[in-house]
Amino acid sequence: MLALSIDFKHHRIRIHKATLHAIGKPEYIQFLIDPGQRAFAITRSDKTDLLAHPLHWARLTGGPSFELHSKSLVNSLLGLCESWQGDRTYRICGEITPNEDTAVFHVANAIMLL
Repeated sequence: MLALSIDFKHHRIRIHKATLHAIGKPEYIQFLIDPGQRAFAITRSDKTDLLAHPLHWARLTGGPSFELHSKSLVNSLLGLCESWQGDRTYRICGEITPNEDTAVFHVANAIMLL
């Protein structure tokens, strides 16, 4: 399952390992936000990209996901959906864009976690 969780209260994004494997197990990822489509994406990147986030695969062996803490990114994602609550966590399932090594997540697929 391609999925991630956004924890607005703790400014944390958890990307499931299956999502990272589906985009080719990259060393760096970049987040893309499309407010018009109310969607965002995770795509492969490299260290030359100033907006890229490094993945340290050696640290990922024990857990089911990669965690990223970013107040500005999480606040940007909060703006995608008026009904999202800023103190809750949401899980969103996504899909792979063929031949682009990109996972796309649509706000309409978000589920609030208890």
